[in-house]
Amino acid sequence: MSATAKARLGKATAAVNYVKSDAIQNSGNQQDPLASTLFNSAMRMAVMRENAFWDLSRVLGQPSPSDLTAAKAGWAHGGNCGENAAVAFAYLRKFAPGQHLRKASTAGLDHAFVLIGSNNEQDHEWAVADPWPTKAKACLWDEHFAYTDDRSKINVDEEMDADGADTVNVLQGLIGLNAAGAKVAKWSLNDFKGQTLDSLGAKLGQAGIALDASVDKGEAVLKGLQQVATSKLSDVLAWSDDQLWLWCVSQVERPVLDKVLKAGDAKPEMVHDGINEARRAAGGKHWVWNHPDTTREGAERTHVTGASGVTAAAPVTADDDAMDIS
Repeated sequence: MSATAKARLGKATAAVNYVKSDAIQNSGNQQDPLASTLFNSAMRMAVMRENAFWDLSRVLGQPSPSDLTAAKAGWAHGGNCGENAAVAFAYLRKFAPGQHLRKASTAGLDHAFVLIGSNNEQDHEWAVADPWPTKAKACLWDEHFAYTDDRSKINVDEEMDADGADTVNVLQGLIGLNAAGAKVAKWSLNDFKGQTLDSLGAKLGQAGIALDASVDKGEAVLKGLQQVATSKLSDVLAWSDDQLWLWCVSQVERPVLDKVLKAGDAKPEMVHDGINEARRAAGGKHWVWNHPDTTREGAERTHVTGASGVTAAAPVTADDDAMDIS
């Protein structure tokens, strides 16, 4: 490894460590974090992505979308690969002055990361900061699971020579979560303990949603939650606490809710089992990932596929098999 690559690897490591420790501790579409946080990581991701949960009234002009995302992470601490990459990019802009930065993805793989290195250099001179994997570590570009030696397949979303600026910190001081956003960012399945179909039906009624009397109670409650899930968030500040609570419930996988309802308690293994059940029902293609590793050597992604529930390792390829990990 050259001295240049080694130095960049050190900068990438610092960026990954910062994101994991101070910004987005738990990615919102990774299975282990969803289980350990009892779905709180998904709530924080939802807050990150919905402007209705934010007070942006003090923001003037049109800030960089990437900067705004990184600033939001300082409040909501949530997101997936795109948000992780935005925070890493902002960190490197401040702490890796002079380095050429690209927030990028590879054609055929909907996954964002940050490349450190100039276009006129060889692949093994570039470092990658990618905090999204659950056991993320910095690596060189030709070691990364999204690597391609065809540079025409590297899609660049944002590019610059790091200038030491800290625009994100300024933005972070101008924004904040509104009351609804603060509540959703704290919600987890701990808030669902002890619920029954009857209590859920009562809460739906209090929120103005009548149960469908033509179907059984479980199906009626599910239909009510689906109605809440599609509510327009533009008037979320006018919602009652019950409606906001129900919206949070409606964001959780049905098999997970079923297991927590049956047990009357919420435990990480119920989240794992419910997600695995939902993944099998979807034929293996599912929004939740179990991706611990950053390098190609360790990053054969693990999926639960088929009705048998057997865990199978799939090679990293740019095909159409559940490739959306943004």
